[in-house]
Amino acid sequence: MSSTRFYLIFFLLIFLGFKGFSQNLEVNLALGQPTSQSSVDWGGDPEKAVDGNTSGFFDNDNLEGNSVTHTEDLPDSWWRVDLGEVFDLSEIRIFNRTDESGRLFGAEVFVGIIDSYDISNYTSVGILNSRTIQVLSRDLGTARYVMIRQNGILSLAEVEVYANPLNCPPTGTSCDDGDPNTINDEQDGNCNCVGTVILCEDLSITYEINSGPRVDGATEVTVNEGDDIGLFLNLEGVAYTVTDPSDNVLSSPIVSNISSGQSGLYTVTGILHPVVISVDSEEYLTENGHASNAVDGNPDTIWHTEWSAIDDPYPHEIVIDLRTESTVSGLEYLPRQDGILHGMIAGYEIYVSNSTTDWGSAVATGYEGGTGVNVPWAYNADLKQISFTEKQGRYVRLVALSEGGNNDWASAAEIRVISEVITPCIKTIQINVGTAYIYDGSTWSPSDPNSTELGIYDSIRINSGDAVISNSLSCYSVIVAPGAGLTVNSGVTLAVDTTTLQSRSNTYSSLILNGEITGAVNYERYVNVIGTSAGGGNDLISSPVVNQTFGSFASAPANGVLAASGTLRAFAPYNTAAGAYQNYDITANASTIIASGMGFRAATTTGSNLTFTGSVAKSNVQVAMSDALPGRAWNLIGNPYPSYLHFRTFFNSNMDEFESGKAYQAIYGYNGGASNQWEVWNLATSNEGDLIAPGQGFFVKAKAGAGNITFTPAMRRTGTSDDFIAGRPASASKALSKLKLSNASNTASTSIYFIEGTTKGLDRGYDAAAYSATKVDFSMFTNLLEDNTGLDIAVQSLPYNDFNNVTVPLGIKAKAGAELTISIDEVSTLPSNINVYLEDTQYNTLTLLNDETFTFAPTTNLNGADRFNIHYSAKTLSVTDIQSNDNLRIYTTTSPKALFIMGQLSGSTTAHLYDIQGRLVMHKVLYPNTTENTMDISTVSTGVYVIKLNNDNQSKTQKLIIR
Repeated sequence: MSSTRFYLIFFLLIFLGFKGFSQNLEVNLALGQPTSQSSVDWGGDPEKAVDGNTSGFFDNDNLEGNSVTHTEDLPDSWWRVDLGEVFDLSEIRIFNRTDESGRLFGAEVFVGIIDSYDISNYTSVGILNSRTIQVLSRDLGTARYVMIRQNGILSLAEVEVYANPLNCPPTGTSCDDGDPNTINDEQDGNCNCVGTVILCEDLSITYEINSGPRVDGATEVTVNEGDDIGLFLNLEGVAYTVTDPSDNVLSSPIVSNISSGQSGLYTVTGILHPVVISVDSEEYLTENGHASNAVDGNPDTIWHTEWSAIDDPYPHEIVIDLRTESTVSGLEYLPRQDGILHGMIAGYEIYVSNSTTDWGSAVATGYEGGTGVNVPWAYNADLKQISFTEKQGRYVRLVALSEGGNNDWASAAEIRVISEVITPCIKTIQINVGTAYIYDGSTWSPSDPNSTELGIYDSIRINSGDAVISNSLSCYSVIVAPGAGLTVNSGVTLAVDTTTLQSRSNTYSSLILNGEITGAVNYERYVNVIGTSAGGGNDLISSPVVNQTFGSFASAPANGVLAASGTLRAFAPYNTAAGAYQNYDITANASTIIASGMGFRAATTTGSNLTFTGSVAKSNVQVAMSDALPGRAWNLIGNPYPSYLHFRTFFNSNMDEFESGKAYQAIYGYNGGASNQWEVWNLATSNEGDLIAPGQGFFVKAKAGAGNITFTPAMRRTGTSDDFIAGRPASASKALSKLKLSNASNTASTSIYFIEGTTKGLDRGYDAAAYSATKVDFSMFTNLLEDNTGLDIAVQSLPYNDFNNVTVPLGIKAKAGAELTISIDEVSTLPSNINVYLEDTQYNTLTLLNDETFTFAPTTNLNGADRFNIHYSAKTLSVTDIQSNDNLRIYTTTSPKALFIMGQLSGSTTAHLYDIQGRLVMHKVLYPNTTENTMDISTVSTGVYVIKLNNDNQSKTQKLIIR
């Protein structure tokens, strides 16, 4: 092969390597991988080429400190790295030793898939030279091994290997290209993050009042005297100035302690600096020679074309986007100012256009041999200035034709376009200043608005306490803070542009409207972050306003945090007829009215507020129930008022509408927990002052034949409480024993109340079965002591003094294998002298839960109340104190109509069923080898009966009600 042909191929390889180079590389596959080489000399171990250190300096006096490989001076020296598996290689970068760079000249790079040192098993992909950094990136193929061979000493500072980005993010995936001058950054499908240049039409004013949240897109805002208001642009990284109504440029974008004299039209002028949008070549491997340096206003940074891997030949070009159409009349070129003239442009052409594809004729040229205005720029570091006939355009293109020293490089410290913007980027906003009348829980300041004539920009703020509007008045806005309340009396009209009711995650504002309010009412209702039933999250809510369509709600800018999937939104009523949540669709449900009193499962992406906008309900709100079988008669409803709701007034008024079996005489509130998710409220669990939060959703179970739930204005209250807080304090007339079941990832609980006046049977409004709209695989519950029908009871109420001596069947649902722990929850309020014992009938053990937890790992799935009992006693118990018949549970069910005897029988047993007159109705021999015996009572009439069981060790008599 002739030397001419050799160098032609060599330079072609390097040239192609550069052209395929991408900054968006994947992981360096060679880093830290196993290496080997033909020999080692001067401490140049092979792993130094994959240690991540690219320094090529070789210190002869500190061999251990070097990060350069070194072989002996022998023919056919080689170095190899094992990538660990086969990859589709995209690029190999080789960093040379810098003090003896010529030793790498002529070295050859090979790749292969066979674990071999025989060159015939490899493919050559390039020949190296003496450059500091060299890149090979074309036609590398698939390989596991990379080998470099040289005739003589082989030294390498670092070898980096990259594979083709086979798993690039999908086209259109949002990303960050790192350029503050661009927006809408997204993947191009080739692992490149690309954005569009910010233009004036992309900008708008955002304002911020008293360091609160920023509001975007407004052209007018009303504030109160003494407020601080900041004016900003909606996009970061764009310079701007703020001018007040008197045309004074403000030193700060924040107007502090604003007064009425400072109201008026404010101007925000965006300053869109030119940006480079394309360049043919730039150096970024060994120095910061990015093209953006040419327009950064800093003469100490430079644009420089590629030189470390290859010298890109002339011509070179750089295109600058002025970001708005301008009148361009000249250009200034400042060569690099570091005393080096490398890259100083001599011959040039300048173009101005509104298109990046149709440039037309050059507006100015300079070339070798040119005269007059066409002479090239002088070969020195002085500023070059060119003026030309004005031309309108947005883009300026500088084409470099030659370099003053006849080198291939081009460079620039600064390139400045002389132009005048045709239309400046100006945005305006009207600021109105009024007086705020503030209620702080006891007094108004500066005066009571009920006896003051308010101005059109004045406002009312209720920061704390419960304020009353007793006289008709007009103002700009009303704001009620979380935990505060406002009552508008009957016969009073509050004429206001906007009323805003605020909330936090743990407290809500209240509006009790007996009169009239004009203008929009906004309730900013906190909604929990999106999650799953396994991991917690989501929320049950209702609308605190009426007559709002879902389309207007979902499209409101403030509700951009509503979780979404395509056109579906995380806003779903529970369809009892289908037995499922059904998310609203922004298209199909655009005109759907968000029904007052209906509950919704909702979620936000951040755990923040959703804004409901509409009018306020002042009269009764009635919600029709469904007893549909698919949803098991569970109905999701909610507080329809923008105020708290007195729970006991609501509960007592609607008790007859709940499930007729009376076991579900409760409301079921979702607490957002990961496992023990349902708060059950009835007369046992609640206190007299308990409130349902504004916009709070909850489940109730309808009676047979359905019916209606009615909310009335008499139930409305102001308040400061949260929604469904676990462990509310018990009153003096009752005591709580709350038991907890836990494993490594879940927690469940059941509550046993001891309340004066309740019984061991089903007490309407005091006992509540567990929530059952969905299947539960991990739970804890009890069974009723009397009138047991086999229901899982979440809240059981017993006579107050029963905690001195009573046994309660404890049920568990849990999978086999996982370790479980049973303990007393710290919110329990039993007297300190009461002992709580857990009996395990399987192993005949008794554990005092007051002193220790009970931990076990079931070998079979648990699904019932046939293994554990809870004994409450004022005295110390032992296993011998426990009577065996306490282990038996007897109850009836209506569908199927059957009688169940649950628990371990100690011998042959016969069950006898008697009517209330003592006549034998039926009998059956039971099976002692099972813990579940049944009797078919489908032919037995409804009524009161007595069942008796007898064997040598057990005797049990119990009253039953058969329905």
